[in-house]
Amino acid sequence: MEDNLRNHQLSNYAEEQLEKVGIVVRKMDEVLQELINISNGTGDLSVEDLVAITIFRKALDKCNAVFAISNLGVESSVQIVLRNLLELLLGTKYLLECPSEFKQRANQYYLCSLKDKIHQLKLYTGKKKGMELSEILKNMSITEDQKRAMNQEIIRIEKRIKAHEGLSQANKSYQQSSNSSPKWYSLNDGPESLHQLAKKYSYTPEYLLLYQAWSREAHGVNATDDVLLSDGEGGGIIRQVTSYTNIDFYINMTAKYSALIMLMYVKFFYSTSDQNSFLRWYERTMIEE
Repeated sequence: MEDNLRNHQLSNYAEEQLEKVGIVVRKMDEVLQELINISNGTGDLSVEDLVAITIFRKALDKCNAVFAISNLGVESSVQIVLRNLLELLLGTKYLLECPSEFKQRANQYYLCSLKDKIHQLKLYTGKKKGMELSEILKNMSITEDQKRAMNQEIIRIEKRIKAHEGLSQANKSYQQSSNSSPKWYSLNDGPESLHQLAKKYSYTPEYLLLYQAWSREAHGVNATDDVLLSDGEGGGIIRQVTSYTNIDFYINMTAKYSALIMLMYVKFFYSTSDQNSFLRWYERTMIEE
C-alpha cells in the first residue's frame, strides 16, 4: 500500500473503545447462541422468535463490521454502519417495547420483509410494471429456468402470507396503508417514519446527525465537505484519503448501541437469574470506567 494510504492512526481513546467493541461482539455472540437455545426449547421456531433472532444477528453483524474496519482508515464506511446500527436499535425498542404487542409487531416485520422479497423477485423476472431492466437482466444471465423458480418462489411466499394468521393480519394493515411501501413499524398506527420512531424514543439528535451524514454520503454530495479543507483564502487542500475526523465518536456509539440492544434482549428473553449475571457484565463493561 502507498504511504499516503497509511496515514490513519487511532487515538488512544479510540483504541480503548475499539477494544470494548470487540468485547461486545464476543458477548453478543454468546447471547445469540443463548437466544437460539431458548427458542429451540419451545419447539418449532415461531415467526416472532425468528424475527427477534435475525434482528439481533443483524446487529451483531454491524457491530462486528465496525470492529473489523475501524482501524483501516475507512471512516465514512464506519459512519454508514453506525447509522444502520441506530436503526436496528430503534427497531429493537419498538419490537420489544410491549410483550403484548411483540407477536403482532414481529409479524409486521416479517410481512414487510416478504413483501420486499416479492418486489425483488419481480424485478429479476421482469414482472415489475414500469421497470426497464431488460439490458441489466441480460447482463446478469438469468436463465428461463431461474425465472420460473423465482415465479414459483413468489407464489410460495404469497401462499405463506395467506395461510399464516399473523402475517395475514399484518397484510391487511399493509394494504390499508397510504404508503405504497410502508415501513414495518408504521403498520397498525405505528410511527410513519424512522424520524418519528427516533422521536418516540428520544433519539432525534442522533437520528439527525447520523441520517444526514449517511444521506449525504449515500448520494455522493459530500465530496467537498469531506475532502477539501479551506486554507482561509478561498482555496483548499486535499486531505489524505484515510484521515480520521469523528472515528472516536463512531466507535464509542457502536459499543453503546450494541450493548443497549443486548440489554433489551436479555431483559425480554432471559430468566431473572440469567439477567442478573448479564447486568453485572454490563455494569462492569459499559458503565465502570
